[in-house]
Amino acid sequence: LESQHAALQQSALLIIGNMCSDEVDSNAALTKAELKACHGFEELLSHLFSPDPIVQAYALGAVQNTCRESDYLGVLWTLDLLPRIEELAVSTEPHVMQFANGVLGNIDHLMMEEEAITAIAGAERQRKALPYTPSPGALARVATAAELLGGAASEAVVAAAARSALARQQAAKRQAAKEEAVRWAASKNRRLRLLLRNLAEEEAAWQEAAAAQEAKKAAELELRKAAWEAAERRKAAEEEAVRKAEHEAATAAAAKVAEEEALASRTMLPNAYMAALAEATAAAELAEQAIIEAERAERQSVDAAAAAEMAEEAARLAMEETERARLTAIAQAEVQAEAARRAAIARAEA
Repeated sequence: LESQHAALQQSALLIIGNMCSDEVDSNAALTKAELKACHGFEELLSHLFSPDPIVQAYALGAVQNTCRESDYLGVLWTLDLLPRIEELAVSTEPHVMQFANGVLGNIDHLMMEEEAITAIAGAERQRKALPYTPSPGALARVATAAELLGGAASEAVVAAAARSALARQQAAKRQAAKEEAVRWAASKNRRLRLLLRNLAEEEAAWQEAAAAQEAKKAAELELRKAAWEAAERRKAAEEEAVRKAEHEAATAAAAKVAEEEALASRTMLPNAYMAALAEATAAAELAEQAIIEAERAERQSVDAAAAAEMAEEAARLAMEETERARLTAIAQAEVQAEAARRAAIARAEA
């Protein structure tokens, strides 16, 4: 359709006209839908101003088979093309006149079917804004073709195209202003979200550091408690060892006294001597048993002292491990906070 060769224009217009005819093609509805999707109807209109009568006839035939839609009727009104079609309806070329009258007949039939269009249709055929948006490039080509041809109808088309272009420019400016407002609001909200996220990450990092500090304090308390308990156990073991040593000494002293009494009683009667000897022997055995018990108590005291020292060493190691964990947590929190801050700055700058 955009070719400058009349023969190519004629072929293209003839094919479109036949494929959009329900009498010729059973799939004409699909063709019309595809034609509308690519704004093909507007591309037909510039050929109404062609100096070639065959091109005019084929263009009118294609328009006749496609114009029975409210959207296309709105395009014809927007460009004030009805005067041009009425002008072609009285052409001296039979086919041009026939197809032009066919277009006008379809328009009149559509106006009677559409109540909304009938309500605004009158002798002056006032224009109506419809949701269908024609192709700006096609409308410009229609205005250019009309201006090249000249005439009263052409002047009306050029003026209508200028009004349509101005309206599109104003609408584009309004849309650009709306989009700029939306972008500004989105940018502001994005910066606010980045700031809030950064604050939340910093707060989380400080909470982790505080938790590590609390863990350190708790570990120190546990260490102090373990050290105190170990000291108490060592003190109790030492006191028990002292008591057993005193008991051992008392027992040994009693055994010595008994032995001395036994030696002194050798001059006594044999029965009395034997009784004293047995008593001395029993006292010696008790003393020996007390010595064994004292040695066992001493070993237990030594073991308790060693256990207390091991507990103190374990508590010291636990405190050192807690301190290392706290320092590691603080370092990680600082690294994460710095990374979050840099990422937030980078996102805000982007």
